[in-house]
Amino acid sequence: MTPREFTDEQLEQLQDTLAAAAAGWAAGLQPADPEPEAPAVGTIKPRVTQTTEQGVALAWEPVPGATSYVLVRDGVDRDGHGIWRETLTAPATAHTFLKLKAETRYTFGVDAIGADGADLALGEISVTTLPEPKPVDPPAPGTPGKLAPVGRSKTGTNVIVFGPQTLTELTAWERKYGVQVDGLLTYAWRETEERFLNEQFWRQAGEIAATGRVVVISLPWAPESEGSGMNAKAAKGGYVALHRKIAALILKYGLNRENVVLRLCWEYNGVWYAWSTTNGGAALFKAAWLVTVTTFRAAGITKPLWAQTANKGPQTANRVTGADVFVPGATNIVGLDHYNFWPPQNDDAGWAAAVAQVPGLTSQRALASVMGAQWSVDETGPANPASKDYGGDGAGFARRMVDYIRKNKGAGLAYFTIYDHEGAPKELNHTIDANPNWRSEVLGALKSGW
Repeated sequence: MTPREFTDEQLEQLQDTLAAAAAGWAAGLQPADPEPEAPAVGTIKPRVTQTTEQGVALAWEPVPGATSYVLVRDGVDRDGHGIWRETLTAPATAHTFLKLKAETRYTFGVDAIGADGADLALGEISVTTLPEPKPVDPPAPGTPGKLAPVGRSKTGTNVIVFGPQTLTELTAWERKYGVQVDGLLTYAWRETEERFLNEQFWRQAGEIAATGRVVVISLPWAPESEGSGMNAKAAKGGYVALHRKIAALILKYGLNRENVVLRLCWEYNGVWYAWSTTNGGAALFKAAWLVTVTTFRAAGITKPLWAQTANKGPQTANRVTGADVFVPGATNIVGLDHYNFWPPQNDDAGWAAAVAQVPGLTSQRALASVMGAQWSVDETGPANPASKDYGGDGAGFARRMVDYIRKNKGAGLAYFTIYDHEGAPKELNHTIDANPNWRSEVLGALKSGW
């Protein structure tokens, strides 16, 4: 091949052409303008606020700019439904996932969404639900636990007082009257759930129980504001969550002890409380009782005793007796609230009529004997003398009550309560200082060993 010769002009033109091509080629290698970067997605840290056998409650901090939160749950729930999704509108920052399977691990996601639909923050958490509570079979009939005498009163039984509410108040009461008592009766009162769960109350009770003294805690199924449907709801397990919270406080403050008595729904045969057996009958009350006791036992409350307290005498609208509601294996003590009225008991005839009423001292003591349980006198004392139905501070009543306890304390008496209490407006002040006959007889008996 003969090499081609170029003129100077041709070489100059070729050089320009190659230079232009090189410049174009180099320009083609330059990166295009970058795409705008997406905003960084933040992190949500969900936290667990409660876990049960069928639910998990979550909460999270609000995400600035979020207009909604998308929640996602994996797994399968109790109804067989799979992955679940729901959108909450801001400012919601909490949600409870329900109908979950027990002892199952679930992962929950939370996605914060902005007004433009973009993800602002993401987070997830995995939680294992609690196991199903195991039913606790009540002990066999005829084998209930027994409340032993503490021995402080030296009476051969337990003499307790209602009035003082703390250990300091109780010891001050003993010093004031020159006696020793074996414990106290108190009330986890009934207005609101907050009152039921007042930690100060349970702590004070625990401090007294820790000394070995008897602590009788009066406790309805639930706040009285629940109304006349309370027994039906209790029988269906409607208060299980509340009872587990109470059980946790009993454990926390050392009240899971043999010297503690849980006195449920007292005066059930009256017509004045929401848990009255007029609301559903004796069978429903028994069912509610068994569900409640079983719930507490399943939550670890295995040592306290269970007391059923009737009001003395049948009511016109309520003829239920202690035998009608006794739950074998879940009732340790059958008690009585016995005041000096309906009828007044200042003479032999009035006393005999009152003792023979059903429920009454004789019938409750006999029921305890037959069922292998104990009996108690929970509320007693004078009553308003202004009414013909009330006997007031009668010396005859006080003497007869003290004599009855003296003669029968060895026949399974768990405790007798000295009721030293400021009564409601319709009642005379129940303090022993306001009733000299009652004070003289009761404190005299206590000082002499009854």
